[in-house]
Amino acid sequence: MGKVSLCPACGSSTLQPFFHLENVPVHQNLLMPSREAAKSCDRGQILLAFCEECGFITNLAFEAERLKYSAQYDNSQVYSATFMAYMERLALELINRHALYNKKIIEIGCGKGEFLKMLCQFGHNRGIGFDPSYVPNDSTSDQVIFIQDFYSERYGNYPGDLICCRHVIEHIQQPGRFVGSLRQTLENQPDTVIFFEMPNVVWILRNLTFWDIFTSTALILVRDR
Repeated sequence: MGKVSLCPACGSSTLQPFFHLENVPVHQNLLMPSREAAKSCDRGQILLAFCEECGFITNLAFEAERLKYSAQYDNSQVYSATFMAYMERLALELINRHALYNKKIIEIGCGKGEFLKMLCQFGHNRGIGFDPSYVPNDSTSDQVIFIQDFYSERYGNYPGDLICCRHVIEHIQQPGRFVGSLRQTLENQPDTVIFFEMPNVVWILRNLTFWDIFTSTALILVRDR
């Protein structure tokens, strides 16, 4: 039944299944044109397993090829005043903590670019955002450019004083490989600041959602591989 046999974080084979749910929509945050389209959306399985080696939790039934991040995908939370206030605080905290003024910012999985624009506006920075679901619009800032693609090694020639990746790594099928590739890309940029933000494992288990769940131990092992 499972599609994943090794831990995506550490590569161990000590995965122990503990939760199974069938007939689950493949996508969240996908805008549907009608009720009928929503009811007939693509569905799959969740088979959560715990890695005894690093504590990572993953979906053994995950099939990356079924995900389609198109223009219909909308993960924006700008409609929430509370969330916007949080993003502003976070942007200012990063700018002040790392002296990000007149710097170059890269955001991996930037969505519509709201957070990247804040970083550039508040710190007079210039930014590059990567996201396959990005849709160009008239509100694009001249401080920011967007590339409608996944970030990969081929963009390693784009220098950044900060590389930001918020709520993306939990969507990636092989997070260990992704982080390793990013580290290799930055071998000649030792001063680059890396910032990752991801869901809280306690909240996820309490609400029974998502397929890849990090613990602090799993994150450390992914970083050090």
